[in-house]
Amino acid sequence: MEPKSAHLAPQHCELVRDVEEAGTPVRYTLSVDWGLCSQRHQLRIDICRAQRDPYGHGWRHEGRSRCPELLKRLWPEHEGVMRFHLWGLSGGLHYLANTVYLAGTRDCFGWEPGEQRRAKESGKLLWATERDKVFRIIESDTHPGPLELAYEPLLVEKPMTWGPNKGLAVGDKQMDADGNHLWHIRGTGLPVVRSVAQPAPMVLPVQPYLGVGKDRELVTARLIANWPEATDAELSVTAEQLEAALKARLPKLLWELKAVVESFGLTY
Repeated sequence: MEPKSAHLAPQHCELVRDVEEAGTPVRYTLSVDWGLCSQRHQLRIDICRAQRDPYGHGWRHEGRSRCPELLKRLWPEHEGVMRFHLWGLSGGLHYLANTVYLAGTRDCFGWEPGEQRRAKESGKLLWATERDKVFRIIESDTHPGPLELAYEPLLVEKPMTWGPNKGLAVGDKQMDADGNHLWHIRGTGLPVVRSVAQPAPMVLPVQPYLGVGKDRELVTARLIANWPEATDAELSVTAEQLEAALKARLPKLLWELKAVVESFGLTY
């Protein structure tokens, strides 16, 4: 059954606590919004701090916070609700995708450490040259062998009226003062080679283009999953197993979210 709030306008609640800090009156406001925000139904919780203006102009806003310790100190009856910040009717923001990514070892491109990458469109294996020379990526299901890059002559682009290229026509090979032609490998940024004859091609070894992976970020994964008691073993399973476990926990978490929303007098 769809929650009533799915058809209601966004709801707002504020709880105020006036305290004194270092002899100065300070007002904290717990601001709670529940409803459609940025095309998504979600709960937003902020703690706003304001200080009494010394010149009698009311309260001076000094910023926002979502510090759990501050929430516990000022509103102990709402301790723990901050973990549902930005949760909505379907769960947390990117609840499944973010938790699986953070708990896993696949990098942002989806590759495990040492796993040979594949092209996104063709699905072919990827091979690469060494980065410290000329970096090239090749798509091939079999080893393509060494990569040969041919030198091309630098050509005259416009008539020159001075220097060794004076009098050469557009399209002629450029020369230096010693009579050598200038050669380059297009699109590499490598230094120009000076030679009368065309230099031999540059031959580069090709190796599998491997994923770098990443470390498991289990502390952050627990926060995103709203699963503080999860063990390392429970979070370090395969992506499919973890996603199934997260889906199984979601109904209970949504009931807890409902209780949080209603604790502020709002309609879930």
